Amino acid sequence: MQIKHIARIIAIATALVGAQAHAAAVNLISDGGFNIGAAYNNYNYANGFHGTMTGKGSPWTFTDASGVANHAGAWGGLASIDSVAFIQSYSGFTSNTPTVSQSFSSNASSYIVTFDLAQRPGNRESLQVTLDGQVLSGGLLTPASSAVSSYSYTVSGLTGSNHILQFKGVNNSGASDSSLFLDNVSVTAAVPEPETYAMLMAGLAMVGAVARRRKGKQAA
Repeated sequence: MQIKHIARIIAIATALVGAQAHAAAVNLISDGGFNIGAAYNNYNYANGFHGTMTGKGSPWTFTDASGVANHAGAWGGLASIDSVAFIQSYSGFTSNTPTVSQSFSSNASSYIVTFDLAQRPGNRESLQVTLDGQVLSGGLLTPASSAVSSYSYTVSGLTGSNHILQFKGVNNSGASDSSLFLDNVSVTAAVPEPETYAMLMAGLAMVGAVARRRKGKQAA
């Protein structure tokens, strides 16, 4: 193997690493900020309790007491700064399993899931987040307050090209009416760790050393 051939391999490997890093930065989720689904100064429910999500064009799927609030003053004005998804548990509804979900396509096996979450003032609503049925965080998330908190999780070992991200409200406190607010959802393909790159380059260097040794023997 010639040195220039090895250099070509290294260049290709470097280009592939760069391309993978660029691809990983692309958000695989559409409308992660929930800007589609409710008119200004309004909020719409999937179950039609107030407004309706039907035909609003959102790429998200909403069930039961969930929907989108757009600068609405309800729920303590928490949705007044931006469009958010709300996930509500309310004893007045016969069905009480609110979910917000979206499907996406990718052939990667590992993903980084990030999102913002806030509690309705004075509430203790919980959230279960799953990607292809795999529970993130190992259980339930319960934001401490109405202050917005950011969360990030890495999910690995997934197969196939079609995936589903789901947020499910869980009324862990037993309150008759409690809500969570979800925003800035992102799913990106996870790139290999720096250690993986180091192993790749070390392997290429080893190949080069072997090639040089063989070339030296042939010259002798």
